Amino acid sequence: ALSALTGQGVGNLLPKVMASHASWTRRIPTGLLNRWLKAISRHHLPPSGPNGRVTKLKYMTQLKGRPPTFALWANHTGPLVGSYLSYLTNNLRDEFEFHGVPIRILLRSSSKSLKDRIEK
Repeated sequence: ALSALTGQGVGNLLPKVMASHASWTRRIPTGLLNRWLKAISRHHLPPSGPNGRVTKLKYMTQLKGRPPTFALWANHTGPLVGSYLSYLTNNLRDEFEFHGVPIRILLRSSSKSLKDRIEK
């Protein structure tokens, strides 16, 4: 407990603020993020997309800190909103110790077909 009146718990405040600041500014290397993404998506498969198509999580990178913001590319992003996005956010928070700070995950679609990529 924290009390300004009695001073109770004030000694514990600064270490917690410092820990939150460290989480706020933490950067995660892209390779480590992608290994985590591969492992976590094997453990709990992403929901199916339109017409039962498999959702493929392709790539994840950290765009910035303050607050920690990540971009996630998938072949279609519609099924990822809601509970699966919460699942990813909560596991990201636990795995990389982002406790006490908000995490943003921006979804990016990479739905170009092979034919479209070859024609470029």
